[in-house]
Amino acid sequence: QEQVAEAVGLEPGTISRIERGAKGMSIDSLLMFSEIYGVSTDYILKGDKTVASSDALLEELGALVQKYKSL
Repeated sequence: QEQVAEAVGLEPGTISRIERGAKGMSIDSLLMFSEIYGVSTDYILKGDKTVASSDALLEELGALVQKYKSL
């Protein structure tokens, strides 16, 4: 959550509330999440039964955070 929060410019607590469905997100945040996780906005909004490996997601997220830091 901390890495995602840093990448999208939100507080970790906000990310937690979004994940739990207690808070919505802006279109800009939705687009950023889509890019960070490499999934469509449709996937984020509607969900899917397919679950990716958490290790692969963390590795990809780390690479994306590094990419954004270098911009």
